[in-house]
Amino acid sequence: MITKRPCVGRGRSLHGKRLFAPLSTPAGGGRQPHDQQGSRQQRLPGRMHFCRPAGRGCAGVTVVGHTYAVTAAIITASASIIVAVLAFLLSQQSQLRQERRQARLTRINCQLRELYGPLNALVDSNERVWSSLRSSFLPAQGERDPFIDSPEWRKWRDEVLIPTNRRMRDLITEHADLIIESEVPNSLREFCAHVLALEISVLEEVEGVRRRTLIGHPGEEFVDYVNASFTRLKGEQNKLLGLAV
Repeated sequence: MITKRPCVGRGRSLHGKRLFAPLSTPAGGGRQPHDQQGSRQQRLPGRMHFCRPAGRGCAGVTVVGHTYAVTAAIITASASIIVAVLAFLLSQQSQLRQERRQARLTRINCQLRELYGPLNALVDSNERVWSSLRSSFLPAQGERDPFIDSPEWRKWRDEVLIPTNRRMRDLITEHADLIIESEVPNSLREFCAHVLALEISVLEEVEGVRRRTLIGHPGEEFVDYVNASFTRLKGEQNKLLGLAV
């Protein structure tokens, strides 16, 4: 026996009951907007309403937009951190350079004040006196005789030249740590040895013994070294102070 099943029409269940109200057609012939449909369905209590599901593309756009926003925030934060780190490193490097410059300037000032400045002035004054003595009454070096020294020469030697030499020797020995080179130059060693030998010669003259000084003056080598070192330090000092032309 064939049993006829009720026809399931649009909007009806198997038993013929209406599941939802049919959509009315607007006067213009078009379909009613979805928001109006939803509003009408919400106004019908006790009935089952259906809404058109949102398109899949909307959710995808939302997720992608959120990802872009998070990525942009991460990039901005990372850039800020990198900029801060670079600024800190540059500041530290600049501060370290400034500290080194200040330390170098402090040492040069000390070298000029304690050693090379006074030494250069004393060498210059001694050289001027020595040059004047040679051009007046002091005989040439080859003609000098330690046994025939004039009283005038001994006066200049004992009262001017030797005291100045002693001061220069004391400057070198007391401030040897301020010497530019890592080792004491040979010209400075020779000069200090000459001063010691000259003092022995003066003591021997008091005892009646006359002879040439055991160690001679280093001469132009010593003078040139002192002048060149002083000029070099002054130039570097002016450069650090921003006074160099």
